[in-house]
Amino acid sequence: MKFYRYFPPPSDRMGALWTLCGIHDSCILEFGPSGNTSFAKSGFNNLNAEVNADIFTTHVTEDDIVFGDINRIRAALIEIDKIQRPKEIFILSSSLAAVSGTDVSGICEEIKDDINAKLILVDNGGFKGDHTTGIRNTLSLLCNEIVTEAESEKGTYNIIGSQPDCYNFSADVEEIKRIMRKIFGMECHAVFSSGSSIEKIRTASSAMINIVIRSEGIDGAGILKQKFNQEYIFARPYGLLKTLDFVELIKEKTGVVPTINNLEEEIFSCKAALSHVKGRIMHDGPKAIISGNYDLVLGIRSLLQEIGIKPVISIVNHELKGNNYAGYDSSVDMVINPDEDVIEQMLTEIKPDLVLGDDTILRISERLGIKNRFQISNPNSGVVKIFDYTPFVGFRGTVYLCEVLCNLIPSHKTL
Repeated sequence: MKFYRYFPPPSDRMGALWTLCGIHDSCILEFGPSGNTSFAKSGFNNLNAEVNADIFTTHVTEDDIVFGDINRIRAALIEIDKIQRPKEIFILSSSLAAVSGTDVSGICEEIKDDINAKLILVDNGGFKGDHTTGIRNTLSLLCNEIVTEAESEKGTYNIIGSQPDCYNFSADVEEIKRIMRKIFGMECHAVFSSGSSIEKIRTASSAMINIVIRSEGIDGAGILKQKFNQEYIFARPYGLLKTLDFVELIKEKTGVVPTINNLEEEIFSCKAALSHVKGRIMHDGPKAIISGNYDLVLGIRSLLQEIGIKPVISIVNHELKGNNYAGYDSSVDMVINPDEDVIEQMLTEIKPDLVLGDDTILRISERLGIKNRFQISNPNSGVVKIFDYTPFVGFRGTVYLCEVLCNLIPSHKTL
């Protein structure tokens, strides 16, 4: 059993809630103690995100758990259906309800003829894995249960994989939208799922292409490909080279030709920024440790290598369940979900010049006297992010991270 001084990993239940809570006009009922639901909502706000869904809880008593009383969930569903009139109600079990073995699926089947809303069971009760499992399963659920056939809308796309567990999720999505608008003249139809609406997701099949920006969204994109023959690409572009690859992929899949003048303007800005930070790096480069979710770790690693910084260790702070973690190379020094004492040991032995990571590794680094550190991932204990124009991805993300690194690296003479 692992020991956690700072932040234990969130469960699949939390991942499911994080995926659904950001959707406008969605309706969620959680079967479990009211305190659990309240804690989940407050945790969502701590991720610099807003709860846009209507979220309800049944609450429970000892009788509900010991004797399997289902009257509360039945009454709650009938009341929500009558007052809110949603088209769908997402039903989740808290960890307590899941452990008690309450047959929520059977309850839904029994009551479905008594209400108008479609009941959608979100089967992530906290025991199937960490938050990434819940996010993957819930994105697939949205694609399978909510998206319907819609009339094709030329010049549009969807983004799959924007959830607040990614530290800079809002700014990164805004940069993807900016690139698509400026370079291709295309507009976003729906985001799966933060900041979107249930109606936009319902009509997502109208878009020309899906842009998957995290590995956990690939299964959902595959469902949309199978059901609606919707093409998709998987890309989370960090650095100039990966962003140019992203532009080329969009061109190849959509046939839309980039606006060359705008593209050249973006490239010029990135090259200037890259040149500036390279001038501060000695020949063999400073030692860096990265920590965060899988796609961010691979992406930031690629950006640092483009600049001339060689990451010593890359730490993925979650499990790798599922088959869609693209780009993994066993030769890369990647550590998967290590204990906090292992992280401290690595920091002590390596003595990195730079630490780019989550709140846990930054706290440990501070305690060990490592000065050059910057937060790029969750968990997050107190950094407030309300400005959506400091992305990590895309052209502007390249320029912004070059600026950050210029201020982190004192000069090549003092390393």
